[in-house]
Amino acid sequence: MTYLSTSFRHFRALSRKNIINWKRTALGSVTEIICPVILMIILVYARSITKPEFMDGVKISALRHPIF
Repeated sequence: MTYLSTSFRHFRALSRKNIINWKRTALGSVTEIICPVILMIILVYARSITKPEFMDGVKISALRHPIF
């Protein structure tokens, strides 16, 4: 029984610490969510404005590096 109460105390203290940290760094938490979204929007936009360029076998053989 004491192990369960000790575990609950630790969990409660850790949860309280996490809530305090989240309140302090609300801007940081929002930034962690927004930055990847903005990056994906930029990549989708860049991909939509560029057109793929296809090369035939002769142009590929002129390249001096292996193709994987």
